[in-house]
Amino acid sequence: DVPEFYGELTGMTLPKKPAKPPPMELSLPVTLAEVYNGATKKVTYTRRVLGADSTTAEAEETIHVSVVAGAADGTASRFPGKGHQDVDTEPADVQVVMKTAPDSKWSREGDTLYYTADITLCEALTNTIVQVPTFDGRVLSVPVNQIVSPGVTKTVTGEGMPKASGGKGDLMV
Repeated sequence: DVPEFYGELTGMTLPKKPAKPPPMELSLPVTLAEVYNGATKKVTYTRRVLGADSTTAEAEETIHVSVVAGAADGTASRFPGKGHQDVDTEPADVQVVMKTAPDSKWSREGDTLYYTADITLCEALTNTIVQVPTFDGRVLSVPVNQIVSPGVTKTVTGEGMPKASGGKGDLMV
């Protein structure tokens, strides 16, 4: 290490660079609708702030997190220097990790959205049209032209989660 070597040669020590503590991790609950459309969410948290007299005090902070349309569950946003402050260390970063809240009708796997439709026995045995409300305010009419048994799915191409590369995944009803 150069500073230690320099100190051994000269008998002096160089000032050490303050250590950087690990980031504060915060969880951001989001809905599938927010992930589908994209959103800006506020996160409020408490951190230690270093005063002029080298004492710390608790302070409430608010940051705005951008949820990108189609972002994967577990996506993290980092905010440099917005975490705890202490003596002889750099301020910690804040890392906000997106966590998708469960939904009774909707689920997601990658860019594919799954919608669980409840239909009657009569509808399952005859032709029917399933109305699927989308996250962008439309209602899709999905025709079901075969006899349906539990677990049967119908694919609607291009109506799933937005992709980073453009376009959308599929919707499974």
